Amino acid sequence: MGMVVGGAEAAGGQPWVTSLNHLLVALPPFAAVPFPHLDGSKDCQDLKALLADAVTQGKVDIPEFKAANALPDSITTHELDNTLAHLARHALLEP
Repeated sequence: MGMVVGGAEAAGGQPWVTSLNHLLVALPPFAAVPFPHLDGSKDCQDLKALLADAVTQGKVDIPEFKAANALPDSITTHELDNTLAHLARHALLEP
C-alpha cells in the first residue's frame, strides 16, 4: 500500500482532501475512518478493526448492521477494499 496524501486535512475533520492531482476530493464517511491511518503503521487487520469500531460506536452508518454488536469480517473486508480502491482511483494514495 502506498502512502496517503491529504492526511493532515483528514485529521482536521474536513469532509474533503486534496489529491495528488491538486483536486478536491470528497472523503466518504467510511473512507474518513482509515484515511488518517494509511501511513504504513497499520496492517489490514488493524484498519478493519478501526472500521468495525466506527460502525459499532455509531460513527459510520451501515443500516443493516446498526443494531449489531459485532460487524462480520466479510463486511469490513469488503468496505476496506472499496475504500482503498476509492482512494487510489482519486489519486489519494502515493504508489
